[in-house]
Order: sequence, then structure tokens, then C-alpha cells
Amino acid sequence: KPHPHLSEHEQQRYLSLAMDNCQQLKLLIEQIFELANLECGQVKIKTETFNLGELIYDCVAKLALNAEAAGVTIKVTPKICDFPVTADIAKLERVLTNLIENAIRHTPSKGLITVEVSQLNEQVFVSVSDTGVGIHADELTAIFEPHYQARNSIKRGQGGLGLAICKQLLKPVHYTHLRAHETKAKLVCRLLL
Repeated sequence: KPHPHLSEHEQQRYLSLAMDNCQQLKLLIEQIFELANLECGQVKIKTETFNLGELIYDCVAKLALNAEAAGVTIKVTPKICDFPVTADIAKLERVLTNLIENAIRHTPSKGLITVEVSQLNEQVFVSVSDTGVGIHADELTAIFEPHYQARNSIKRGQGGLGLAICKQLLKPVHYTHLRAHETKAKLVCRLLL
């Protein structure tokens, strides 16, 4: 029974907060189970050849509302990135989604996230960079550890498992590397396919 001293507006506000907290808890539990399965080596790789640009644009479209709500712009470079790659499309989609979501969380309003594809010889690189506060050099390897949160994080309490899951998803694929580095106060996560 609702508390008699709360207005209907206050009741709705508390209910909304409770629902948001339930969603965050559900996501965290799902990520814990996913990470546990990945750490136990229960990952099956299914490779196929696909257009990397299409996958990137699908990920950006999926996260467009989140970016808009955060006041952040996502740019893909080059605009036409017609790169055929052979990889596990579902795992790569999860990694790209996690990297872009992470960038959205750590980029202030009016900031820019850039997803850049480049090729050197037979190697294709995907970089996700943002104009957030950056990260200290001594924390670059730690950001891929479960529950790690950088000291200068914009949103405290958001330290999750997304980057740790990215690392574990790529572990069975020995030719794929995920690295973070700092350039001009922005974090760049670079993926080699």
C-alpha cells in the first residue's frame, strides 16, 4: 500500500527510480554470467566473411538514441568503409557495442565519439575514440579488468564489466587484439582484425 504522505508524483518518481535500479541490476547480473562463461572458456567461434562497415553502422544506429540522450555525436570515418573481414560477427558486434556504449558514458555533452576504420596491408583496424576526460596512463591496462573504474570517470558508480567482456570475447581469437592508448586527452580503443 502506498505511503499516505507521498503525492502521486512522488510515488511515480520513486517507482521510476526503483525500475531503473532493477534494470541496472539485471544488466549487471547478465554481465556477470556472461563474463563467468567467457572466463571458463565456453566460447564458440563462428567465423564468416561480412562487410565491416555495415556492422559498424548497425551498432551506431542501435546506440543513436543513447548518444542523443547524452548529447553526444557519433561519427564513422571513412563514411563509406567497405571492408570485407572474416570474423565472428556476433562477438565483434558485442565488442563494438560495448566500446561505443563505454564511450557514450564517458563523453560529456556536446562531445564526439569517432569510430575509425583503417587498413594497413592485410590488417584492418577499428578505433573507437572519444573526447571525454581521458584516462591516466597507469590505468590503461586496468580498464579491461572486471569492475574497474578510472579515477577521473565522469559518472561514478558506473564501473561495469563491458570492457572486461570485450577482452574475454576476443581472447579465443588469437589474431585479434584490443588495446587502449591515450592521445591528446582522449581514450582510443583500437581493435586489430
